[in-house]
Amino acid sequence: MPSKFAGPIAMLTALLLAAPAFAAQSLYQTRLNAPAGGTLTLSTDVGSVSVVGGTTSHVTFKMHAEGLGPNRNAFHIVSRTTPEGVRISVTRRSLFFHGWFNWLHWFGLSHDHVRLSVAVPSAYRLELRTAGGSISVRNIGAAVRATSFGGDADVQDVTGALDVQTAGGDIDARNVQGTIHLNSSGGDLTISHSSGPLTLHTAGGDIAIRNANGRVRASSAGGDIHAELAAAHRINLNTAGGDITLQLPQNAHAALTAEAAGGSVDCDFPLSATQKSAGDELQGTIGGGGPHISLRSAGGDIHIAAQH
Repeated sequence: MPSKFAGPIAMLTALLLAAPAFAAQSLYQTRLNAPAGGTLTLSTDVGSVSVVGGTTSHVTFKMHAEGLGPNRNAFHIVSRTTPEGVRISVTRRSLFFHGWFNWLHWFGLSHDHVRLSVAVPSAYRLELRTAGGSISVRNIGAAVRATSFGGDADVQDVTGALDVQTAGGDIDARNVQGTIHLNSSGGDLTISHSSGPLTLHTAGGDIAIRNANGRVRASSAGGDIHAELAAAHRINLNTAGGDITLQLPQNAHAALTAEAAGGSVDCDFPLSATQKSAGDELQGTIGGGGPHISLRSAGGDIHIAAQH
């Protein structure tokens, strides 16, 4: 005797097999007045977020989906202008009452296929939060704060304070100016062409810094740190489970302290006023002295190199 579930199971199977054939569809679109100098506050528990700044006096919000059966009724969407700027929130409705899309999300088949795209004035501040999707930010001339509880973050061309937190992904920032904080609980951090103080921390990945000009404080609980700096500012690099490579300009001036517990330390620069020199510890001055550089590794080697 055929099971009473055979029909629904067959339908679900057919939908799953047909997934690649479903095209992207627009779920929601709106255009809002944007008070000058305001803030975009966006919170979503579904999908990825992309925000781009430009020469506009409005905020344009679009929501698209790809794949199986998502529709406007599957979400509760709020978008409105406030005296402080624009607020947008997207939440998923109850699993049991809104059709196939929510059941497909239960099986993990739809979450990453919802995309939220926002165009804002480039001078707008951003406050972004996603529950499990990635965040992309481009061309913003104001402060940005972004938090993802399960995705990557990609930031480019931002002038203003930058604070990015992710619980399970990588962070990549390029062409950024201002006070910068990047924090990941389980991914790599990459930053290039930055100006301003950097504070970077990852609990489970590597850190790569390229062409940075400003104070640097970076720590990793389980990865390597590679830093190429445009000038020798105050620097603190610390890793509990990897190597440290620091590249400085040939004319750098600094006071150096480097300690590798379980590894070795070597330096391409001639040191003066050397106080300690051993296989795993080095202390002295580069170019007659300058800002303090502290390098510590609990499980790897340290190399200080001159840029060519």
